[in-house]
Amino acid sequence: MAKQDITLPTDLAAAQGQFTRWRAEHKSGTRIPEPLWTMATKLARQYGHNHICRVLKLDYYSLKKRLATSPAKPKPGSAPAFVEILPGQSGLAGRCTVECENTRGERIRIHLQGKELSELQPFFSEFWSNIR
Repeated sequence: MAKQDITLPTDLAAAQGQFTRWRAEHKSGTRIPEPLWTMATKLARQYGHNHICRVLKLDYYSLKKRLATSPAKPKPGSAPAFVEILPGQSGLAGRCTVECENTRGERIRIHLQGKELSELQPFFSEFWSNIR
């Protein structure tokens, strides 16, 4: 089976290019400079740790260690990245908008009015299962 071409988001493609250029200019075994590691940790928080390791060809445990030692700094006034809705809160009053983004940068926005959140579970399962 042929490998599918995956279009990377602009920021991730730029980072991939920077890592590729740096590796072409340095001997194998040379330590990656801090600015590149900082870029990788920011992208890992946005796109996922494992995905960034594969795209930027980084050691999984090295990136994991750097993520653990440099806590994420939320931007002032930014919306939460994750909201938990407990089972007792399944009903919606009025309207709301649900936005999701997977690790490939694909986004989906759903506007709800008078729907049960439990009705969306199959839809989101399908959206997340198509990540490959």
